Amino acid sequence: MTQQLTDKSDVFGFGVVLLELITARNPIEKGIYVVKAVRETMNKSKILYNLHSILDQGLASSMTTKSMERFVDLAMKCVEEGVDRPTMSEVVKEIESIMESVRLVQHRLQQLLQHQQLQLAMKAIPSVMRHCKT
Repeated sequence: MTQQLTDKSDVFGFGVVLLELITARNPIEKGIYVVKAVRETMNKSKILYNLHSILDQGLASSMTTKSMERFVDLAMKCVEEGVDRPTMSEVVKEIESIMESVRLVQHRLQQLLQHQQLQLAMKAIPSVMRHCKT
């Protein structure tokens, strides 16, 4: 480490902030660094990378598993040691892409809910009509 602030150190710091948001933890909690906690728990072959126990449940429940995994991937790329860290513009593009996919899923869920509500309303029409005739 050179102890100098650079674009890459900014990206690293942003990655730590992302991990704080994803886990709802402080950067160092009970003597454990959030980056280390995620690295040691993470298993990419499992659902949500086996991070259920350390993810913010409110955040995790508000998006798809794939979107949450993409946020974890992005955060972990940001805190990579060495030169493989993305640039901040690459980070922004990935966040925009993740958020767009979240919006698409939310829009589709709204459509399905409206369709289901319409079907329920259509089923109720005969009953309402019978009550109107009496």
